[in-house]
Amino acid sequence: MKLSICIATTAVIALAVITAAPALAITPADAIISGTGVKVLLYPDGRWEYLMTIDQAAPLHIKPANAIKAFKSMTGLYEVWSDPQKWTTDKAKSGDEELVLRHSNGSAKAVARGQRSITKSMSVEAWVLEWARRSAPAAELVTQEKSTVNGVEILRLNAAGDGTVFYGFCWPGKAGYVQLMTMTGAGDFDGLKTELDELLKGLVINKP
Repeated sequence: MKLSICIATTAVIALAVITAAPALAITPADAIISGTGVKVLLYPDGRWEYLMTIDQAAPLHIKPANAIKAFKSMTGLYEVWSDPQKWTTDKAKSGDEELVLRHSNGSAKAVARGQRSITKSMSVEAWVLEWARRSAPAAELVTQEKSTVNGVEILRLNAAGDGTVFYGFCWPGKAGYVQLMTMTGAGDFDGLKTELDELLKGLVINKP
């Protein structure tokens, strides 16, 4: 008799587990796009996690919470969000530079610019190098790699020359070109790289 009760109880528990399992299963409807453009999975109990796919294998960069000051490009192509305690706006701009930011310690600056009309024969890398060579004629591209910033695929470039390091993001799209590049002295770059990366994550492309 006790054996029969035990078997019956086990069967009820097993049935409950089987019945409850579908409620926790992930369905396509549970995969959503967050406010930052990253895919996440939502579970019925409120838990969530990033949905990593092959397409997201490149490094992901998301606007940090302390980036609360926004600059909106006149072209409408992009926005730059920064931490006002670390970066201040410099009114000294030249040519097609739309935004110049200075780091609080004075050892770095960042320049943003966008261009709607592009020359098909000029790559975005050449476009950025042309700008870098205005202040460092010997600047050459050191590395470049694909990355993702706030849901949009971009290029991360590193160039150097004449004792200056140029490091940042650029975006080549059908609507034009965008860059957010930082400039530091070669001796200051390593010590500031973490904060430079934080600023670069504030780049938001509006018209991919």
